[in-house]
Amino acid sequence: MRKKNLKRGCAGVITALTTACLFGGCGTAPAAEETIVLEEKDFSKTVVADGTVECSDPEYVYSTLKLPVKEVFVEVGDTVKEGDVICVLDTATVEDEIELKIASMELSEKNAASSLTAAKHKYDTISEGLEYGTDATLVAAYTRLQNAADAWVTTEKAYQDYKNSIDRGTDRELLAADQAVATAANAVQQARSMQAEYDDHKDEEEEHITDIMIEQAEDSVESACLAYQQAIERRDNLIGLSDVTLSDYARNSQVAQMEFLLAQNEMYAAMRAVEKEKQTSADAVAQARLAGDMSVKQLELEQLQKKLDDSVITAKASGTITVVNINPGEQPDGIMFVIEDTSDLVVTARVEEADINAVAIGQTATVTLKSDDGRSYNAIVEDIAPSAIKNSSNKTDTSGEDAEYNVKLKLQSPDNMIKIGMNTDVEITVLERQACFTVPDSAVYTDDDGENYVYAVKDSGKTIDSLKVEKGESSGRNTVISGAGVASGVVILNDAEKAAK
Repeated sequence: MRKKNLKRGCAGVITALTTACLFGGCGTAPAAEETIVLEEKDFSKTVVADGTVECSDPEYVYSTLKLPVKEVFVEVGDTVKEGDVICVLDTATVEDEIELKIASMELSEKNAASSLTAAKHKYDTISEGLEYGTDATLVAAYTRLQNAADAWVTTEKAYQDYKNSIDRGTDRELLAADQAVATAANAVQQARSMQAEYDDHKDEEEEHITDIMIEQAEDSVESACLAYQQAIERRDNLIGLSDVTLSDYARNSQVAQMEFLLAQNEMYAAMRAVEKEKQTSADAVAQARLAGDMSVKQLELEQLQKKLDDSVITAKASGTITVVNINPGEQPDGIMFVIEDTSDLVVTARVEEADINAVAIGQTATVTLKSDDGRSYNAIVEDIAPSAIKNSSNKTDTSGEDAEYNVKLKLQSPDNMIKIGMNTDVEITVLERQACFTVPDSAVYTDDDGENYVYAVKDSGKTIDSLKVEKGESSGRNTVISGAGVASGVVILNDAEKAAK
């Protein structure tokens, strides 16, 4: 409440005012209800708010399962203990799923075991074939390679041997042909020598050289030349034939070499194929083992089993059922039950923003029921909301009215007369001082200089002095004052503004 400043005149101080001047005539003292006698007493400042009684820690019961309710065992007002069954869900569909899952797992395990046995047998067979060289594919490829290698060695040796025999001149047929040419050449030379000798003797007209002998010598020369020519032709034919044979040997060696290289490539390809088959069989073993791993399906089965367990809704705390939001046949959607301890109560007060910063955790308060009996209870501030109360749109109200903040107060000794949901008046003590002097707020006035004063009644009401004071805390009704003239027994006017009129 704002005070009206009272002017004090030029001197700024009102002193020794007469009672007659202030109260309409001399000798008329102020009435007792218009004054207050100063005395030391405790002072407190409070914040007042409306509140509602609530459970300190309500237990909200809900279910995440989308299963219809089979049976509800409680109703509002029932008392339950932690662990009590309060509701069960219909699990027929879950039980069917579990049965199918178990059958599927058993079949999968059986098939996986069979596949694993076959895959492992194949892998072991291939591995042993590689390790000991008994794999049929590799044996066949190796045999072809060995045969091709032997054939190449044989044909190459034949080629080299024949070529070397030609290079060294050790071929028997060619040697015989050369010998025949030499013999024929010698025969030609002898025949020609004989013919020349006959011709020489004929010129000397020797009688023992006859024409027949000369003709025979000519025939011998002709025959020897013919034989010589034939020997040369036969030798040349043999030389040509040997070149053809050498070429055949070379071609045969080349063909054998190509066959060896092909067999070698086939051997490498066979080894790669077998290694690939081994890897494929190893993958098959791993796949079979993976198929036999029931960990995922086991987890799924455990999740289904958990649904069965969770289908039995139990009380998570002891207390009284205050809300039942579900009926048989309905599917849970949100809070199903609320369990509250009616002996562990708090009051949630709605404190205006103008007062909220004065409130602190640990402050004491008085909670008074708005019911007819008006019972009061002690409480302690336990929690202060960090933000203002939201409206229906979950936003802070900005309509222009003062925002309000929820303040939770713990009731110290509640009895069975205070119940959840009751409305209360809450008075929180935000400031306390001991052994101080207080006057009504209206008893203090402030002059133009900002100095604070009260009117002190003296001489049994005949004289009123203006007493300078220091203002302290205000509760909104009373103000703490101090100063040189402030003491026990001093009489102060309640309403300084009224006194100045």
